Amino acid sequence: MYDVHSVQILVLDEADLLFDKDRPHSYADNVELIINKCTNPKIQRALFSATLDSHVMDLTESFLNMPLQVSIGNGMTNCAENVQQQLVYCGDERAHILLYPFFFFKKKKKKKRGKLIAILKEFEIGLKPPVLIFVQSSKRGVELQIALQKHLPQVIVGVIADHMTTQEKNTAVARFRAGELWFLICTDVLARGMDFLNVETVINYDFPQCTTDYIHRVGRTGRADRVGRALTLWCDVDKPLLRGVVEVIIQANQGHNLPQWMKKLKHFKKLSQTEVSVAKKEKTDRGPIRRGGDYVHGKSAIKNKNIQKGKVQKKKSVPPKNTKKFDSFTQKI
Repeated sequence: MYDVHSVQILVLDEADLLFDKDRPHSYADNVELIINKCTNPKIQRALFSATLDSHVMDLTESFLNMPLQVSIGNGMTNCAENVQQQLVYCGDERAHILLYPFFFFKKKKKKKRGKLIAILKEFEIGLKPPVLIFVQSSKRGVELQIALQKHLPQVIVGVIADHMTTQEKNTAVARFRAGELWFLICTDVLARGMDFLNVETVINYDFPQCTTDYIHRVGRTGRADRVGRALTLWCDVDKPLLRGVVEVIIQANQGHNLPQWMKKLKHFKKLSQTEVSVAKKEKTDRGPIRRGGDYVHGKSAIKNKNIQKGKVQKKKSVPPKNTKKFDSFTQKI
């Protein structure tokens, strides 16, 4: 039995998470109990985290004597400038592949692009592995894995889910570290405390519920002065959470990559502490990830598929209808 009264050094990693009472299953009460039990008069306490907001800093002053603060960067909530951050608008959260080609020609429905189309397009253009893909829940992680395997059977995609045993989760992480697995789908559990030195790309398939979650996710790449890329997909339902991420991108001196209307978001009213608490506890209702129809690459693939179905006559002298629209389609997705 270890006597906590004799502890000389107390280290709290991810301190903002440990003291955050707004999150479900908060650790704050248990952590405060441990701190109060460590009564050694010579004890030294140290707190570490990539994000420490003013609320947590005020709380820590109650048990820190003459604290020395060491920060890296321009503030307490920022990202490294060597990570290229990008926001991609995907329209409707529930849009899926089967609907998209038909809605494209209707201007009112053009926004129904869908996140699955967006991420498949990134695979088509070329993603630099290893890649971490963050989703809101393990259930959505499994759904995304199934969808990617359907459309990209040649790509091996791993997932960390609740139904997996600890050994299976550790095996997936070990394979990702060793380079045997280039794409790993996970939740915010892997956004903290995991040091992946060689992650080239982070994809936020589901928009983070708060700015601190975004910073920790993006922090999985660009480590040890390496260059990384962070791609965040956002939909109409994510607009209330967009302002904080835009501020982080501007702080990293990457505001020139944002449209003008996004830069004006910094003048909008911030979410109150109550609204932030609600956002952390109540996840955004996103619905299931639909696999949809077959994903085809470019105009020629669409034409060849229609030829096989007998919908288009294979004649070189007669160009297919809506050729210009198809060219626009392949350029914009």
